Amino acid sequence: MTTPLGLPFVWATVGGGEPRWLCFDTGATQTFLDRTFVEGLGFAVQDLGTSTQPGGTVRFGKTSGVTLQLGAFTWPNRTVGAVPMG
Repeated sequence: MTTPLGLPFVWATVGGGEPRWLCFDTGATQTFLDRTFVEGLGFAVQDLGTSTQPGGTVRFGKTSGVTLQLGAFTWPNRTVGAVPMG
């Protein structure tokens, strides 16, 4: 699925949770997920610091052991960034 702004979304499963639509950023160098989302799945987030953005200061972190599944493709035991996206 593609939004009117051209952002690609994929139907994916994260950490064994329910499938959901995720934005697939083809130019990103890392995988980032919403911090509240990964904490809701039971993953502990290690705080790495803060970053000042146009909308204010945000906490960022990372979490490990996340399995991502897109269709028939599975990427087990990934470390992903955890940032507020909502």
